[in-house]
Amino acid sequence: MNKKKKVEQMDLISNLPDHLIVRIISLLPTHEAVRTCILSMRWKYLWKGIDSISLMGYESDPAKFRFLVEHILINCNTTNLLSFVLFCPSRISLSRLNSWIRKAIGTKIEKLTLSVDTLFPGLPALSVLPQCVLASNTLVSLKLDSFFDISVPDSILCFPYLKSLELDLLLPDQCNVMHRLLSSSPVLEQLFVNGHLDSADSTNFDICVRSPLKLSLHLEYQGDGDDEDDTSEYVITIDTPRLRYLSIMDDSLSQYVVKNLVRVHKAEIMYQTVCLEALEPKHVNSLFELLKGVSAAEVLALHSFTSDDAMNIRDDDDERPRFQWSPPETVPVCLLEHIQLIAIKCFVGQEDELQAVEYLLNNGRVLNRMLIGFDRNPVNEDVVKKVLMFHRASKLSQVEVYNHVICKTNR
Repeated sequence: MNKKKKVEQMDLISNLPDHLIVRIISLLPTHEAVRTCILSMRWKYLWKGIDSISLMGYESDPAKFRFLVEHILINCNTTNLLSFVLFCPSRISLSRLNSWIRKAIGTKIEKLTLSVDTLFPGLPALSVLPQCVLASNTLVSLKLDSFFDISVPDSILCFPYLKSLELDLLLPDQCNVMHRLLSSSPVLEQLFVNGHLDSADSTNFDICVRSPLKLSLHLEYQGDGDDEDDTSEYVITIDTPRLRYLSIMDDSLSQYVVKNLVRVHKAEIMYQTVCLEALEPKHVNSLFELLKGVSAAEVLALHSFTSDDAMNIRDDDDERPRFQWSPPETVPVCLLEHIQLIAIKCFVGQEDELQAVEYLLNNGRVLNRMLIGFDRNPVNEDVVKKVLMFHRASKLSQVEVYNHVICKTNR
């Protein structure tokens, strides 16, 4: 058998029908999909049938990127484009961006991701969001991965089929935008908000809707933490009765008002600060109120910074050690009747940690497993022996120790 025949036999992809080859190259970055046209005469036009376009041009030369985008949009003959991902470099004109997006929207796309690079990353600049995006009646997923100036006219009924929305907002300036978008999305199932809080004003930010089943809220404080006159306070209200998953990442020390979370399956909380000197007892109270609001969750994950911030609070005249376990006055009902699994990551074995573990084991009447992931390797065997000797309220309780910080649960 000659070498040419061997190569032909090894080329399994070319033996596939055209529609399967098109589906495969649709999974490639679009600029690589276009390059397949040089493989053979048969492959010359296959890329034009792709159903997904993904163009990442942050570091591209603007002129070359414009040519690439327009070449693809002109030659792509897909009438029902499913997905369009566009990451533009700076210095792309609004009119040109509008024309690209109109072309993609015209193919009745279901998923749209937009991002426009700025010349000054530290100072968010707003790009105007084309109105054709808001008027689309086919979008199922919209991700705005940079700051956009969004104006929602009263005349537009937008997003009737939108199920997933992710956007960056400058707060408090764009609070009204958020409310308009939510009121225009009757079947929304996933909401991801990256909020950048301005230190200039206090504000109330409300997420009060009936549809989202999954909410991720990431709030980032934009102040420098050195302004002693900065008395800004942010009150975040979450009222979503159908919510099943909640994730909060917050370094703004905002106050949370959580209502009607009766169906939550999982809640993940990271409540922290970039400036420990800004911490006050009221911030710990805010954290505790947030935890009360998600107390109905079947699975609760507290990231390490959350507990660290709580333990770093103490009065100026408080002479107690900085890290000290303070058990509640009464044992929580959830520990007595509901909690079956506890996972602890980044465990060191300090006295306060041991006291907390002992308390949980002593009072966890229905506890089945406690997973402890140590922050150091090798594990301190003396600490492990001490933990294993603690009394357990549940005869079924098993303590499992892991090297390093990885503990996985099946929940």
